[in-house]
Amino acid sequence: MEDATIVVNAPARFAAATAPAAETGKYFIYQFAATGTPAPKVTLASGTLPPGLQLAPGGTLSGTPTQGGTYTLTLQATNGIGTPATATKTVTVR
Repeated sequence: MEDATIVVNAPARFAAATAPAAETGKYFIYQFAATGTPAPKVTLASGTLPPGLQLAPGGTLSGTPTQGGTYTLTLQATNGIGTPATATKTVTVR
């Protein structure tokens, strides 16, 4: 008997977590949790990132914010399985 591997694909989803507040002039890193198999790519669908922060394809928001404010972002996670997931997230920079 031979061993077999079964791969189950799952559509992309976002967790309901809320990002912590960032501080102007201090390094910040936060992972927007997106799950699925294969691993989803996370992109900014609408909104504007806080100046000084970047969003990596894996969902990591990082950098040193340069301007305070409240930023509303719509993120999209895609992995080629089912409909892409979208989530509206708020990032506050103090």
